[in-house]
Amino acid sequence: MAASTVYEKYTYKAVSQALCSTSFANKDAIEAYQIFRSNPYHPSLHFKRIDPQDPIYSVGIGRRYRALGWYEGDVIRWYWIGA
Repeated sequence: MAASTVYEKYTYKAVSQALCSTSFANKDAIEAYQIFRSNPYHPSLHFKRIDPQDPIYSVGIGRRYRALGWYEGDVIRWYWIGA
């Protein structure tokens, strides 16, 4: 999965606005997003598929948080972020 295709439909502004509406440290989430855009398999992200049947993926955000996303076509639609 190439980094350029995974987040093709999401802009930095849209992600930043969504993260700003959360109550936890969005700085870590924004940094993780920037790393993910350039290299989804960067060791600090621990990006992995977590369901053998459904295309559900997990990515680490700092040491305390994770995000879950549904891989569909060439896009991951992130639907949960938290501890």
